[in-house]
Amino acid sequence: MDRKVLRLIDDLIENRLSAADAAALERMLREEPEVRAAYLELMGVHRDLVSLESPVRPFSREELRTIKAVEDCVGEFDSAHPQNPAATVRPPSARGGLRLDRFKYGALGLLLGTAASALVALTLATPDADGPVAPVAQAAPAANVVAKVIRKIDCDWETERWSAAPSSQIEAGQQINLAAGLLVLEYNSGVELTLNGPATFVATSDKSAQLLSGQLSARVPVKGRGFTVETHAGDFVDLGTEFGMIVTEEGSVETHVFKGEVVAKPTSVGSEAAKSVLLQTGVAWARGSSSDQGGKVGARPELFVRSLATDRTFAGDKPAVSDRLVLWLDAANRLQLDQNRSVSAWGDQLCDANASPNDAWQVVAEKRPVWIKKGPNGRPALRFDGHKGLVTEPLRLGSYHTSAVVFRVNRKLATKLIAERDEYQHLGVQLLNLNGPPHTVLQVNDDARVEARIHRGWLREFSDPVDSGYTISHAPLSDGTHVVLYVYDSANSLSQLYIDGELAAESYDAPELSATETPRYIGSHFEREGFGFAGDISEVMVYDAALSPDEAIAMSHWLAAKHQAPLNVSVQAAN
Repeated sequence: MDRKVLRLIDDLIENRLSAADAAALERMLREEPEVRAAYLELMGVHRDLVSLESPVRPFSREELRTIKAVEDCVGEFDSAHPQNPAATVRPPSARGGLRLDRFKYGALGLLLGTAASALVALTLATPDADGPVAPVAQAAPAANVVAKVIRKIDCDWETERWSAAPSSQIEAGQQINLAAGLLVLEYNSGVELTLNGPATFVATSDKSAQLLSGQLSARVPVKGRGFTVETHAGDFVDLGTEFGMIVTEEGSVETHVFKGEVVAKPTSVGSEAAKSVLLQTGVAWARGSSSDQGGKVGARPELFVRSLATDRTFAGDKPAVSDRLVLWLDAANRLQLDQNRSVSAWGDQLCDANASPNDAWQVVAEKRPVWIKKGPNGRPALRFDGHKGLVTEPLRLGSYHTSAVVFRVNRKLATKLIAERDEYQHLGVQLLNLNGPPHTVLQVNDDARVEARIHRGWLREFSDPVDSGYTISHAPLSDGTHVVLYVYDSANSLSQLYIDGELAAESYDAPELSATETPRYIGSHFEREGFGFAGDISEVMVYDAALSPDEAIAMSHWLAAKHQAPLNVSVQAAN
């Protein structure tokens, strides 16, 4: 279960749930069976703990009546639809606990969601119904736990490549073998450390670690000063800084200081005693082999894939529509480039409703798009060649959404890529693949026409994957910059394609999509090589809502003005 969901349920139980979080939890309870299952189980556990001496808040009488109503609903369903007893999961409890059955939720969804919503409302509205709330005990980390995993970025540590489980704690002496991707740890001392696979690493204490091979980078707050990384070439002690380290398979060691100071304490080589070296911002220390004394060189932060800075105060012009914005990628801002000026990370810009970052990443160097400082109309852009692409961190989208992309297609390369395929030529070169399935796709076809559709995946009654809700532009794109918006409106089975400020196509064959929280693909297919976009992408925006026609046209105008892209004549005349 996602850590955010567990936190929301815990906040509800402990009377610290905000109104906004309550609305989010209510929505998830209505839409997601797994959330309802976790909700019922945790409520049952909490109710049982009330009878013990644990310092937990008792439920009010109103809350207990609501839980009882939920249980009664489950019981009535059992009577009408008996199941194999082996399929029923009962949480261990001396008092019975709540019954959970994975087969019930489809039929009970609305009823269960309603009862759960009532409990959300009761908990918020009557926090003191039965007297003062008992203090909540804050669990301290176990004695041997020194850090926890806070982010996973396309990495192969444990089973899930992206989400960090709440129980992902790192104990002293635990070795981490990371083959690929980024693993971000938060130490008890406040140090944020990012491992870049392949890497072999040991967390030794709250303020120390061993890097046996691979790369790491670290941000160290004031309370974490003195954090030490041990290598075979010596110890490197932080003095309040941001730095990176490399240990190669051949044995060379490098320490790069991005900001602040680090003391290098190299091991001695031969009879000559090694001296400590103070490294300051922009300076690195490198030792090439066991016989090398090592010395200072210039720091190269571009060698590292680091977690992006958390300070993302937005100071530019706000979009014409910012409400319900959940992803905003602009090629002029928040990029992390490697030594080849290829993009390893594209940072999500935060603005209004878009308050939580969902950055886009590429951990494989060969698949990174190249950053072009002066792309279409002199604006920065990311250049894709059909084999490059970026993947966002898990992004939640509901049954309505809108995608906007500013781009320039390389028609010659796109046609070549499509013609070289033995099959699936109809999939074009893909601008956005929002990865479900079901999910929406935005692509350019071999005739340079824009196509948007809903990919439903494999369905029982069909022998091939199913797509529907097709919207295709009538004319091919020119060679210049274009602004495309794709609006998906589940309530009206409607999908609309806007090109350069004008409604180009629409369909009333759009099926309903379930809410999903999953990585989304920028400039590539979610699994097929060579199906990615060919050309330059300057900006990507995704809304968790279907924009109205007025909003879609307003956003088209705003993006066109920003990127000096021409609007269609009919739209220009209307203004």
